[in-house]
Amino acid sequence: MGTFYVPNESGDARISWDPDVEAEVEIARRAFGAWMAKGYRAYRVARRGRTEGEEIKSFDPLAPEILFLAPIAGGRR
Repeated sequence: MGTFYVPNESGDARISWDPDVEAEVEIARRAFGAWMAKGYRAYRVARRGRTEGEEIKSFDPLAPEILFLAPIAGGRR
């Protein structure tokens, strides 16, 4: 079972999928693309409860956990 975590104002949004169920994988793949299109960055979490991870650019249906981080707004004026 894999899960996305997308932090938001109320905690986080979650999407889970079973890598053996193609319909669930396709829903997760589309959601991954939608978050990436909004400028989020995705990280495959190395182990549950750990903070280290690897940035990924494409959906990995075998990843147990994927954390999305929002783009940082701001810059020079």
